[in-house]
Amino acid sequence: LIKDNRVKNPLLVLITDGIPNTPLWTLDAKADALEAATHIKENKIRLICIGVESNRNFLEKL
Repeated sequence: LIKDNRVKNPLLVLITDGIPNTPLWTLDAKADALEAATHIKENKIRLICIGVESNRNFLEKL
């Protein structure tokens, strides 16, 4: 959808507890979250993470 209807400055705001618990592509939810973040970066989408729990180290990796 983003590629077909690209907005000028896309921004994704993620509100999360910072704990990846549902895998998307593999059986490793943490690795899948980092892979998703890589896809976001490759598509030049700015990402803001708002953490509601204390998992700052993981959120900084995203």
